[in-house]
Amino acid sequence: MGLLAPIALIALPLLGVIVALYLLKLRRPIARVGSLTLWGTVLRDREANSLWQRLHISPLLLLQLLILGLLILAFARPWVPSNEAVGQNAVLIVDVSASMGSYDQPGGPSRLDLAKTQARSIVDSLPDGATAMLIASTDHATLVVPSTDDRSRVRSAINGLAAQVQPSDMVEALKLAGAVASRQANSAVWLFSDGAFPAAGAQVASLPARFTFVQVGATRRAEGNQGITALDLQKGGGGLDLFLQISNSEPVSVSRRLDLLADDVPWSARNIEIGPGKTAEVVMPDVPLSARVVQAQLAGSDALAIDDSAWVVNRASVPGNVLLVTADDKFLELSLSLLPTVTLYKVAPADYEPDATINGVPFDLTIFDAGVPTSTLATLPGGSIMLFAPQPDNPLVSVSGVLSDIVPTAGTGLADSDASVRDPLLRFVDLSGVHVARAQKIILPEWAHTIVDSEKGPLVIAGAKDDHNAVVFAFDLHDSDLPLQTAFPLLMRNLVTYLLPLPAGGLPSAVTPGEPVSISKVTSGITRIVLEQPDAEEQSWSADAITQNIAYGATTTPGVYYVTQYEGDTIVAQEAFAVNLFSQAESLTPPNTAPSLPEGVQSEPQADGSSNINEGIFRRELWPVVALLGICVLLVEWLFAQRIYIRRALTEWQTRRATSRVD
Repeated sequence: MGLLAPIALIALPLLGVIVALYLLKLRRPIARVGSLTLWGTVLRDREANSLWQRLHISPLLLLQLLILGLLILAFARPWVPSNEAVGQNAVLIVDVSASMGSYDQPGGPSRLDLAKTQARSIVDSLPDGATAMLIASTDHATLVVPSTDDRSRVRSAINGLAAQVQPSDMVEALKLAGAVASRQANSAVWLFSDGAFPAAGAQVASLPARFTFVQVGATRRAEGNQGITALDLQKGGGGLDLFLQISNSEPVSVSRRLDLLADDVPWSARNIEIGPGKTAEVVMPDVPLSARVVQAQLAGSDALAIDDSAWVVNRASVPGNVLLVTADDKFLELSLSLLPTVTLYKVAPADYEPDATINGVPFDLTIFDAGVPTSTLATLPGGSIMLFAPQPDNPLVSVSGVLSDIVPTAGTGLADSDASVRDPLLRFVDLSGVHVARAQKIILPEWAHTIVDSEKGPLVIAGAKDDHNAVVFAFDLHDSDLPLQTAFPLLMRNLVTYLLPLPAGGLPSAVTPGEPVSISKVTSGITRIVLEQPDAEEQSWSADAITQNIAYGATTTPGVYYVTQYEGDTIVAQEAFAVNLFSQAESLTPPNTAPSLPEGVQSEPQADGSSNINEGIFRRELWPVVALLGICVLLVEWLFAQRIYIRRALTEWQTRRATSRVD
């Protein structure tokens, strides 16, 4: 036990003042009388007595001493050690990451609802005059309510907490709580979480306060969870492949239907079998090249709905700039112009310049038709290259002669490939019925592999030479019937897709929730930028607000964000980026009952009985009880002092009552 304000004890001498008042003789009032004959005895007693009289212990004296003593004790603020972890200054950390929105029982409360209930009970149990601070934690800490004694404000803030589409990391929140506790003695830190966060014990020093971890969520759940933890577009042979990872938190195998949508139109679906506690990897080939956004969605319901959908922006849907160097090849020009991923430009061989650009940017792909002189290829362009019927002394391949009457066969890809495996660049390409009358005899270089082969030598090769992706046709299209076959547009689609890079664009293709995105003008003439959020809400910036890059940080909602840039009323550029959770720690939602956390101080008194509040002795203040007791004693003292008048009043009341009954 101790006193928080021992300076109040300087008022204890006032107890002696009350005793001194009872030692003084009664001082009689002075009055004028007609004769002293009848007052002789009184005058003798006055002369005989001294100033002080003998102390007579009376109930009033004791009651008044008790009242003053209780009043002084209340001002001194006595306290006793408490085993409760509430403390005088409570710091409440509530995990609001994605996994806290999961439901362990169908139709039951979420983990965040359970955490909010526990946090409100701590606020309700705080001692009088105590303060509370509320911190919401995802992968960063947010101070929701600073230290305050306004409990209604803290309760309202707790009720307003909502699960965020963000992973969890408690390091920042714990460091903030430790800094606050170090400045406020008699503090207690509470953490309400399911424990689904990375280890924090090694990154946070011991907290200078009692620390309590309140684990929420059932370890045995009636409903499990599966979530999409990765989604990406990857270049495949002649097209795009969709790569997915789906994680299963249940201890049993689960089958889920995966629905795929291209620009909100159903594209494909399949059932996915996921082993117990495993992650399944799925590759979906032949993504529509014209699709701007591809969405993957798990059908049905589970414990956490946030990770059942994911989006990826198809950068290949942005057309690449292709330069065709030709005299007049209608077959080649028509096949290229029909590709949705190509913006075609044409130039005659005599007008070709190796450093040609479009809007200041080099071409993504340059195609040299048959008949282009070797001198034109003296300086290679910066992007990818496709070459038809190469002439001797060209810089790409060696030509050793001429072939005639060739029957093409499918290549097997890389040199160490199984001979029964077709090159992926020949996907959907049927070479039967194709004939080549004349072709250059090229020697396969080390940097290339054969796409279309023959008994007499390779006809189409592909590879990377000196940071240039290149495809070489050994023949002129006019010397074959390939342009007349259905295989030709398919082959050109595959080869052009292989050669065109995935455009990076001005925006990232995907970000994590809460990650800021930098939006910059594509040209200096941009007058307005409009961003459309996944909920169709729009945010616009005028020319005055676009003096520099726009840092957009409201990426807390999963989905696709579209950015459109205008010059006046003309659309100059349209881009998009996706926001996905992609966190196995959040998707694998079983609660962690023993996460790695920093230690708090001990809350028990010291062995020698001392009470050092900075080392964890939490006080339960007694002044409210003492003050209430003093008020009760004061009421008793007043009743005792007024007992005669009270008795007289009661007697008069009873007499009047009896008289009224007789009447």
